[in-house]
Amino acid sequence: MMGGAESVSGRASRSVYERRPGIRRRIDPWQLLVLPASAYLLVAFAAPLALMLAESFYADGGLSLENYARVLADSRGLQATANTIRYASWVTLGCILLGVPTAMAMTRASARTQMIVLIGMLLPITRHGRILALGVGGPVERLDAKKDNILQELRVGIPRFLETGE
Repeated sequence: MMGGAESVSGRASRSVYERRPGIRRRIDPWQLLVLPASAYLLVAFAAPLALMLAESFYADGGLSLENYARVLADSRGLQATANTIRYASWVTLGCILLGVPTAMAMTRASARTQMIVLIGMLLPITRHGRILALGVGGPVERLDAKKDNILQELRVGIPRFLETGE
């Protein structure tokens, strides 16, 4: 016996996912459904981030690290960078500590339990789920109510900050 399961005819069967030399793997038509979502994510998120990153290396009409040196030379910029890295590290660690055991438990659970856990994870994403999860008048709802004020202050404050350099 060759490590794989034997079929009725006695020959070892191959997994449909194994690559066989000389045979091209066909694309499942259902896999093509991910293309519109991928294109949207590429246009809406990846492209602006790439443009912003590329522009950050230009100063005075040429390639330069001047923008990075200016941010890191300022104590507030250095503190903001350190805080960002620290918070990102804690969030990443928390996601790993919560996500990996949850994923492992879900793979071993019944279909009904998987659906209940999935709904429980997605429910806080909706507005009503946030209210249910964090309570009426909780921090998420207060932030949501102040969202327009916050955005208006940012629209006014950022250009003022950039003009004065403070």
